[in-house]
Amino acid sequence: MFDGILTSTLDSCPIKSEIVFPIGQTINSRNFPVKLKTEYPVSKLLHIGRFDPIKKIDSIILSVEKLRRNYPNLTLDVVGSASNKENLKYEISVKTMANKFVNEGWLKFYPSISRKVSLYFY
Repeated sequence: MFDGILTSTLDSCPIKSEIVFPIGQTINSRNFPVKLKTEYPVSKLLHIGRFDPIKKIDSIILSVEKLRRNYPNLTLDVVGSASNKENLKYEISVKTMANKFVNEGWLKFYPSISRKVSLYFY
């Protein structure tokens, strides 16, 4: 269903597979060299994690928007919810900012799921 899963640490992802890539809290572009679409045809991205400013979900969404200029079939599913009232403000602001992308059909939001259920997304 997915070509790869990015996670901050191996322990933070319940899925154990060769397509799970721990990247820390930020992405180091030197670890992800540019590849031609024919070398690695990705069409669906998935983010599973709580809504927290440290997760930079807004940056993920805006990055996918830019990638879609060259890969118009690229989609993003975001699974997660805020874990407290302060983070709820962040979740609301991200979803408000991204509403146009949801309406365009390439971005979907899903509520939090348990670690056991996350295996079914894979």
